[in-house]
Amino acid sequence: MKKETKEFIFEISFGATKYGALKVYIVVESKKIKKKYSTGACFHSELIALTKKYTENRDYLVSTEAERERVIQEIVEDIYAFALPFFKRFEHVETLAEQVHKSGFLPHRKRFDKFNPLTKRFIDFYYQGE
Repeated sequence: MKKETKEFIFEISFGATKYGALKVYIVVESKKIKKKYSTGACFHSELIALTKKYTENRDYLVSTEAERERVIQEIVEDIYAFALPFFKRFEHVETLAEQVHKSGFLPHRKRFDKFNPLTKRFIDFYYQGE
C-alpha cells in the first residue's frame, strides 16, 4: 500500500517467513532526497518496531487459521494505532527533523536508529538547527 504527498511516499508492505510468520514493513521515501541519491528512503522498519510490543521476536506469528485471523486483526490495529500516526508526523517536517535529531525516529526505542544511515540522511536534509 502506498500514499504519496508532495514531498514523501509512505508505504506499508507485507511478507512472510518460511516459519509461518507475517512481516509488515514501513517505508518512508523523500522525493527531495531521491533527487540526490538513487533511493529516497529516509525510514525503513518493521511495523512491530513502532509499537511498544517489540521484543526479540520481530514477527507476527501465525501457526493456525484461528491464530492467523487474530494476527491479521492485530496488524490492522497496529497500522491504525502506530503506522498512520507515524506517517502523519511528516506533515510537520521541521518539527519532526528536530525530534529525530534529538532522539531518533522512535524515541521509545532508545538508540534504535541513532547510527542508522537513513536517519542521518533525513537529518542532513531536513534539520535546520545548529
